[in-house]
Amino acid sequence: MLNWSSISEINVKGFDIERSADGKNYSIINSVQSKANGGNSSQKLDYSFVDTKPFATSLYRLRLVDKNGNYEYSKIVTIKSSTTPRLTVFPNPNKGTFTLSGVKAIELRAGLRIYNSTGQQVGFSISSTDEIVGTATITLRGATKGIYFIEVNTSNGKQMERLYVD
Repeated sequence: MLNWSSISEINVKGFDIERSADGKNYSIINSVQSKANGGNSSQKLDYSFVDTKPFATSLYRLRLVDKNGNYEYSKIVTIKSSTTPRLTVFPNPNKGTFTLSGVKAIELRAGLRIYNSTGQQVGFSISSTDEIVGTATITLRGATKGIYFIEVNTSNGKQMERLYVD
């Protein structure tokens, strides 16, 4: 659960909650409107949000947006999931290059298989891995538009995820 407070708010529209697996590419996962009456408050206001699909290691930041469209970012907070990491693909859909999160690099190299919609194994290359955040950048060889299935055998068992190439 993400919790934050504002000491005062002036002309605040709300907060965009942004998440990243690599610390470079952030996506808005939710927006929360200001609790302040008219966007203005001189009192402490408390906020919270539950991320139901966190990465193995998620980096979060808030984007405070005012009513004029101006914004500023909070400091970045890193949270490691206490549960078994869930295999996640982003962006999804993509053009054949994507980031896979929730798996250790050593398990990825040994246990990654990708299949097309007819069950044929598809070739791929791993261009980078980040063991700290548990991500890898993968490119399918000869990717065509369609649905693919990613299978990873890890120490936590077999995990599968659907991939869309457009």
